[in-house]
Amino acid sequence: MNIQVIREACCAADDQLGPLDASYDITPETSLAELVERIVQSRFLQFSSTHHRLCGESNGRLLVEVHAPGGPPPTFHAPASERVSALIGEHPLFFDFRHVGR
Repeated sequence: MNIQVIREACCAADDQLGPLDASYDITPETSLAELVERIVQSRFLQFSSTHHRLCGESNGRLLVEVHAPGGPPPTFHAPASERVSALIGEHPLFFDFRHVGR
């Protein structure tokens, strides 16, 4: 299965230079934690000094918060062990800098 991941740019230069979407091939058994780890390891998500936490959501549901390198590990708002296929199906996964509880 192929998951489309779309992210918000962290600054004007990133908006012009960086890719803002990527695709990840996963198996139907891939967990949310495994997908997030692949996304983080690929360095697709970009951060700046003022934008250091991305919220990952799909189909209107907040699933995970990912912090800039050197920050805390991801915070899961859905079970990390849940299969991506069950959580989001064929919907894209969006990462944006929405501010959630401080």
